[in-house]
Amino acid sequence: MVDFVLCASLMLSKSYCGHRDLRMPVSFNLDRGILVTGASGRIGSRLVNKLKEKGYTSVTGLDLHPAHDSRADAFRVADLSNSESLTEALGRSSFDSLIHAAAITADSDDREHSDRVVTVNTVGILNLLRTVTVRESVIFRSTIEVYPLSKGRVWSPSDPCEPESFYGLSKRLGELILQFCSMLNDTRLVILRLGPVYGSNDDLPNAVSSFVSKAIGGEEIVLYGDGSSLRDYLYIDDAVDALIWALEHPIPGIFNVSANQPVQLSQVAEMILSRIGGGSIRYLRESSNPPDKLMDTYLTRHVLGYSCKVPLSQGLDRLVGHSDRKE
Repeated sequence: MVDFVLCASLMLSKSYCGHRDLRMPVSFNLDRGILVTGASGRIGSRLVNKLKEKGYTSVTGLDLHPAHDSRADAFRVADLSNSESLTEALGRSSFDSLIHAAAITADSDDREHSDRVVTVNTVGILNLLRTVTVRESVIFRSTIEVYPLSKGRVWSPSDPCEPESFYGLSKRLGELILQFCSMLNDTRLVILRLGPVYGSNDDLPNAVSSFVSKAIGGEEIVLYGDGSSLRDYLYIDDAVDALIWALEHPIPGIFNVSANQPVQLSQVAEMILSRIGGGSIRYLRESSNPPDKLMDTYLTRHVLGYSCKVPLSQGLDRLVGHSDRKE
């Protein structure tokens, strides 16, 4: 199945990667039917609850595991990679909008796990679109990892995508599948390529979470080279708000989402240590600096109209404070 998806997506690789002129206003009301996948995850669960806080009255959550604290109007448990499971959970439901936030994010050297990453994140989309009808818009949570990050430059949505991880590959394939299906079904597709997300109550695999964990545990923070590599982190609340903004302003296209605040890894480590109140940094200066990982957010700010609100300093205050409470 993975081989089939790879071949099909390569055939679609010349699908549009820009922005179609579909800016006609969308009728919007709070009783529209919204399906949120990945609704038990860190982003998806916050997304569902934020939608309910905003007054939406028909929000359905979908995930492999139930969310016990979800405020969704309905919650369905199903495996995206299993079409029978989806049919049993959703029947032939129809929704005005789909926010596809579900994904297996972690990479592994294990071949079986890598196959599942690609299968769930690609075949899962095909299964979902065969099971439900989406009438108006699809919002897709993608990632910075669709870009060839080892080349160390500022990436724009119009740049070629050459993923260097199975997760990045699976998200790029997912983009291509959804682009093709959106053209067939005349739905608006908004793809948000999120930068590395961090935030309270999370152990997402990025330097911020790792640095906080090490600092609280009294371990050294280890940096390769001189620590001058640049990153642009995205606070989890901004990620959620970006998805909701895209739902409410569905301008079709691909948009990069990050805080637009490049910072050196050494500065991130120092900011965290100053908040923890101790700790140390060890530089492996014999190693080369990792490449910068940055995205151009011009289109997000000036076409989609969304800008992140939480600067890194404020996000770290929230994250460190929450981590202290967990201790």
